[in-house]
Amino acid sequence: MAYEKLDGQGMANLHSNADRMNWYKKDNKFSVDFGGHSTTMTVNNNDVLVAYDSATSNGVGEKNASVNYTKAELAKEYGQ
Repeated sequence: MAYEKLDGQGMANLHSNADRMNWYKKDNKFSVDFGGHSTTMTVNNNDVLVAYDSATSNGVGEKNASVNYTKAELAKEYGQ
């Protein structure tokens, strides 16, 4: 849910690209990539911190941007 909220292209888009998605899990951290830059989600008790690579004047940074979503916010938006 946190990745979809960040991506914003819809669940159908994620579903259609599922075969290209590479998921990794270590403890409470989940990473996903499509063979290039990855997005990391750290799941805590009440929230999910999403770290991602964002464009800079020098190209794309390495985990240089982040957003925090509460689990309540995600559940409300994607609960159905």
